[in-house]
Amino acid sequence: MLQGADVFVHCSDSEGLGMAIMEAMGAGLPVVASRVGGVPDLVREGETGFMIPPHDVGRYAKKILLLLQNDKLRQKLGSNARHFAEKHLNKQTILAQLETVYGEILTSTKKRSVRTQFSR
Repeated sequence: MLQGADVFVHCSDSEGLGMAIMEAMGAGLPVVASRVGGVPDLVREGETGFMIPPHDVGRYAKKILLLLQNDKLRQKLGSNARHFAEKHLNKQTILAQLETVYGEILTSTKKRSVRTQFSR
């Protein structure tokens, strides 16, 4: 279904990381989404799409119409979205980030454990 779309619109009141947004970007769609949760980590304003304050229906409509009426902008943002997804949302990059986070957690847990042992 994404391949047949021109724009991906995601109007949510709250959002974690936004798997649907990541899939749309991977499919080369510009994104119009609420500026909530993890969306700013994915959507680059004016580069891969647009972020809208939740419930701002007028601004949603303006950005959607802008993209539908401007083929060049829509294609550019869609292409940028795909490149962003290929570079930042691939398996190798995500696994490396997870390893870093888990490594930091393990290191901080070990340091806390050592401090607790010596403070007794």
